[in-house]
Amino acid sequence: MTTQELWQSQTLDSPRITTAYLRGRADDSTRRVRQWNALEYGSSVVCVIVAIWLGVSSTNLWTLTGAVLLVISGLAYAWGWRRVATPVATPSDLGALDTLRFHRRELERQYSAYRGQLRWVAPLFLPPVLSIMYGVTGGGTELGLAIAFGLFGIAMGVLSSEVRAAKLKREIELLDLMAQ
Repeated sequence: MTTQELWQSQTLDSPRITTAYLRGRADDSTRRVRQWNALEYGSSVVCVIVAIWLGVSSTNLWTLTGAVLLVISGLAYAWGWRRVATPVATPSDLGALDTLRFHRRELERQYSAYRGQLRWVAPLFLPPVLSIMYGVTGGGTELGLAIAFGLFGIAMGVLSSEVRAAKLKREIELLDLMAQ
């Protein structure tokens, strides 16, 4: 039975939503956000490892510059993502309505973090990636293919963020239905 069906099947004289149920939903949501964040942090670690490998294995100035910038960008991304997207645990002393409001605010914060991700990630990673691409390809015809591949990667990252934001938006809408 879905959450909405459970909510609609309740009798009118019983409480509409219990605090334990809301706390459980908030904890499940926090667990999922932590899993998503682990993926984001993992991508930062991979980025830094690849950048160090490129820096050690290349003698091209463009590639070395891009590798150094990529290490800085990967670390800045991990720090920035931790700052904007770390979930806050639900306080245990809240009632049902306050738990609902708290959980909704947390979901909105996560939603805006995923929706706004492209605005601060693209300027952070585009210069190092372009520098590495130019250094690796030497500016020849392969550069166009490398740029197309890089843009495809950025598009996949944006799509992933939009899918996560849409899931959070559906959860917010469901909470709004429960609050009515």
